[in-house]
Amino acid sequence: MNALATPVRFGPFELFEPVGTGANATVYRGVHLEQQVPVAIKIMRGPVHDALTADRVRAETTSLASLNHHALVTLFDARIDDDAGGYLVIEYIPGLTLRDLIAQGPIDPTELAGVAVDIADALHYAHDAGIIHRDIKPGNVLLTRSSRPGRTWRAKLADFGIAHLLDS
Repeated sequence: MNALATPVRFGPFELFEPVGTGANATVYRGVHLEQQVPVAIKIMRGPVHDALTADRVRAETTSLASLNHHALVTLFDARIDDDAGGYLVIEYIPGLTLRDLIAQGPIDPTELAGVAVDIADALHYAHDAGIIHRDIKPGNVLLTRSSRPGRTWRAKLADFGIAHLLDS
């Protein structure tokens, strides 16, 4: 993905290069200018088409913002706009995805088991909060270097963009 010609100001953030893209949004690496904290900003494409969908997205966002777990990417801020779409400001995780790691070749089974435990723990926590991810795939598992002896990676589950509340 190409860097922006120059950084772009987006509210209190400065956006740099896109780090991911999907059907409904593009994710940019950014920084909170006042706090100098690295962030990832997911900017939705297009409006939320009806009031029911907008209300549902707001409810999901509120629930996701309440989650705090070592194996989940933290949601810092969000705006859902009926007309313009919206954005999510999330924790920036430098490193690679599980998809990238798989593409590099065979993975040590013990290391992969540690990644699986992180993912399972995150899902258990989210399910206890009434949230189902519904898009578990290697590209949504972010890997960061582990400080724990005997582990290379710690996994963080990202992209709850199509998550649903269990009671919806």
